[in-house]
Amino acid sequence: MACIVHSCCCGCTLRTGSLVIAILSLIGCIFNIVSNILSGLAGFPAAWGAVAVNVVGLLITVMLLVGIQKNNRSLVMAWVWINAILMVINIGLSIAIMALGAIAVGVVALIFCALSVYFIVVVYSFAMVDLQGVGNMA
Repeated sequence: MACIVHSCCCGCTLRTGSLVIAILSLIGCIFNIVSNILSGLAGFPAAWGAVAVNVVGLLITVMLLVGIQKNNRSLVMAWVWINAILMVINIGLSIAIMALGAIAVGVVALIFCALSVYFIVVVYSFAMVDLQGVGNMA
């Protein structure tokens, strides 16, 4: 059985918590896109790959926002599954970073992974508790 919470960490509803998570993710994606474009223009070609990844993240986040607004459980759950897969990859990368000797960077990355896992749990709980039986009204 999966972990389900009944409110967000600040005591707000799962819907409000999911909206806050989506908005923070949207802001983060836009910031990362802009900073990676600037890095790419400054001569770091690897930054263009990060731009592409963040554009996909932006589209997934928009999908979550639409899913929340339209009470579309399928869109919300798609965000949950995509982010769960990405989280497994990020945890593996964090461990690899620590194995290569950058312990502090790896620990910070794992802390962000833990926060992201909580965000996934909140959005999953919203889909399972609040959208259970609502159907797809989109």
